[in-house]
Amino acid sequence: MKRSISDNDLPNHTMSMETTIENLEEKLRQAMLTSDVPVLDELIADDLVWTMHTGQVVNKQFDLDAHRSGLFQFTKVETSDRQIHQYDSNCIVVTLKAELAGTSSGEAFSAAYRFTRVWVQRQNRWQIVAGHVSQVILFWMVIYPYIPSGLWHLVASCS
Repeated sequence: MKRSISDNDLPNHTMSMETTIENLEEKLRQAMLTSDVPVLDELIADDLVWTMHTGQVVNKQFDLDAHRSGLFQFTKVETSDRQIHQYDSNCIVVTLKAELAGTSSGEAFSAAYRFTRVWVQRQNRWQIVAGHVSQVILFWMVIYPYIPSGLWHLVASCS
């Protein structure tokens, strides 16, 4: 039987919507770190639309299968700069930066990413219905091939 996530799953029944989402975001972070597929299944809506950092649009099943199979394995999920934007009593958008490390398709990675997640409450249950992730690339990394060798020391000192 599928368990729903509601305010009752959280310690304080009178907590604010922002606190509820903060707690669910932490639950999500832990589930990503441990590939806890049952918890991910609870937190992600069946009709999820997610855009990967590669531009590929995926669904809930892709995400769950990736964790279940070991395609994604995280050893580090550290979040910062989280902002919670409430649009109405049933829709919240979360933006944050995450330092991620682990393996993807067996290849090690470590990088910073920006996430946008749309949380919607349906039938007293908060779930992620949409989102996007982008890799954070420092400006000097993009322009590096175009910098004349005589100016490289100036760019390097700015980073």
